Amino acid sequence: MRIFVNNVDGFLAGAICADLWKLNQAATIIGTRKTRTDVLVPPFIKKLVVRTDVRKLLKAVAACDVIVYDLHDADMEEVELVLRVLHASEITHQMTFILVSSVGVWGRTQRSFETVEASLEDGGSAGGDAGADAADAEAPADAEGGAGLDAAAAAAPARRPVPLKSEDYIRRIPAPKFQEWKSIETTALALRDKGTVHPYVVCAGIPYGNGEEAFLGLFKAAWQSRDSLRVIGDGSNFIPCVHVRDCARLVKRIVETRPELEYHLAVDRGDVTQREIVQAVATEFMVGYDVQSVTLPEALLAELADILTLDLRLEPSGIMEPTKVEEPLAVEAGEEAEPVVGGGDEEGDATLGLTIKPPVNFRWWSESGIAANISTVVGEFCRWRRLKPVRLLILGPPGSGANQLVATVAGRYGAEPAAMEEVLDRVRNTESPLGQSLKEMLGQIEAALNNPKAAGPFNVSTALMTQILEEAVMPKASSKFRGFVLSGFPASIEEGAEFFLEDGPVPEPLASSEDSPDPPAEAKPPEKILKASVAPDAVIVLVSSDEACQKRALEGEQPMNDKDFEKKMARWKEAFPEEGPKLTDIFSDRGVEPLTLEVDDVSADDLCEQIAAHLENVRPLYNFRVPAPPRMTEELARSMSKHSVVDDGAVQKEIEGKRKRKEEEDRLEAIKKEEFVRLEKHSEPLRTYLMQFVVPTLTTGLIDVCRETPEDPVAYLAEYLQTYSRESANARRRKRQAAAAEAAAAAAT
Repeated sequence: MRIFVNNVDGFLAGAICADLWKLNQAATIIGTRKTRTDVLVPPFIKKLVVRTDVRKLLKAVAACDVIVYDLHDADMEEVELVLRVLHASEITHQMTFILVSSVGVWGRTQRSFETVEASLEDGGSAGGDAGADAADAEAPADAEGGAGLDAAAAAAPARRPVPLKSEDYIRRIPAPKFQEWKSIETTALALRDKGTVHPYVVCAGIPYGNGEEAFLGLFKAAWQSRDSLRVIGDGSNFIPCVHVRDCARLVKRIVETRPELEYHLAVDRGDVTQREIVQAVATEFMVGYDVQSVTLPEALLAELADILTLDLRLEPSGIMEPTKVEEPLAVEAGEEAEPVVGGGDEEGDATLGLTIKPPVNFRWWSESGIAANISTVVGEFCRWRRLKPVRLLILGPPGSGANQLVATVAGRYGAEPAAMEEVLDRVRNTESPLGQSLKEMLGQIEAALNNPKAAGPFNVSTALMTQILEEAVMPKASSKFRGFVLSGFPASIEEGAEFFLEDGPVPEPLASSEDSPDPPAEAKPPEKILKASVAPDAVIVLVSSDEACQKRALEGEQPMNDKDFEKKMARWKEAFPEEGPKLTDIFSDRGVEPLTLEVDDVSADDLCEQIAAHLENVRPLYNFRVPAPPRMTEELARSMSKHSVVDDGAVQKEIEGKRKRKEEEDRLEAIKKEEFVRLEKHSEPLRTYLMQFVVPTLTTGLIDVCRETPEDPVAYLAEYLQTYSRESANARRRKRQAAAAEAAAAAAT
């Protein structure tokens, strides 16, 4: 079997290739790729066809038994060319042509509405007909709901669209943006007239999962904890979605069964609204604020406006049967356990032209929808985007500037700054049970310090410090998704072992023979390993002289007295003795080598650069933070100055040149400011004229263009402005005539 897939490195096409390869691993999968060459191609792709060589491309397509084109990533002209060639060619072998389209083709379809009882919560029902009466009237799909409502309106709407089925595809009316997609669908389905070609259209809901593409902006903003998550209108519109794996499995199912129906809706049974999707993402990423609503005109130019304003309810294709819980779970080799699955797949027959025996049940990956499986979807997003949180541990003596360095490094990676002194102050000022426990502990420590005969406690217990980290630092969104930078804890080997280590797997006992008189050997105790949830990617040890540390401690924002400094310095030296085990041995013995940094006469920014370079060597970092531009550190500049031969005359010339350049730059800057002020003064009447007579009308026209999305937006805008001008002139003429009539009447009286 030969299979052709367009853009094998695409979002949907990659998953389709994987499922078709599982169907028949002896099949030859060929295809094209996007223009980008840095994207990995699935390893089971046997051949890549260069699309610039049109003849080879058409020859490769015509020779295949299964052809899959995904319109989400396809060049429309290429698809139309392939369809024209297939229509004109004589296909002698059996061919299956599958076109993956979008629910945008149904965007303006006329559909009925049904009334939902107030007691029903329509958060994820699959049927949608129970307890509801279909309305007699029909309404267009682009009818807009009310906007700007309060977030409390997240309940199910009083009226909702009646679900449409795959058999209703004759009624579909596309949004203007998808008019060409519908034409291509019609052309593809017309291949049935050739007899040997079996065309199918898989109309996919908004795809999600596998790192996201359509919802990438939404997930990215939530991962960054930005306050830009919004709901357009009241959010009660329904958005049909599908997990990319379920869409791929429907394509695979069609290849297996060749069903009679040529049009199939690939949607899940989530039946979710816009607000439910956005709120589920916000809740899972713990954004920490209520998602507000914006009006449709305010969101016209938003990144996801065309997706979030859909209002359709669709039923999945009939061959995507509901999951049967009584069927056994079957996980394919190399595949993760699935949250919602059905029966197992059977290997396809490699014989050309034969119908492959289908599995007993359709194997859903996310049948209940994106909102119900949001934890799994977010896990996929972080895993596919390689968004592993950054965990750093900074150790340093008192007065070494560790707290300031924590803030700098945490700001670079968007991680949670966890300087323990600041964390303790924050927890102590709360009225929570944890805050009360910390206050009691600090009171006991103060009483013990004031009593020379007291036996302690003199430090916050390790158990309480661990509880504070687990309740006040680790649960935060910044810690969970972007990581943390910890300093001030642990302060001893015992604290480090208790917080960072856990028992590893229990080793199997050595088997003893039955004839051996020796008793069986006792099982070795499990080795201590780093906890995966808190194991640091890098351990940074700051080094500074006692005098410099004491000077910084006295000059800090919260000056430290000599007694407290000596006490903390003594504890630091206990954790890092000149001979014997050190605190860092906990990590170095388990593969995390510490980085030692000299902090005297080095700025926090330069230290941050060194830490970033070390972390890049430990493991590559992938996140949505903007990387800091490379720059020369002070240490590097000093080392270069030490090893360079300095010419005093050249230095003087360079200094003089810099001074002259600075003077020239200042003079040009002054001229620019003067010219800017003069230009502002002269352009003020023009700006006033434009704002009064041009901008309001032009803005209204642009909003109308965005709402209608015509094929020729420039001509549409020109016609709009011409109509507006004509109507405005008529209004002014009528006003003048009315004024003249009033004046004539007044003169007559």
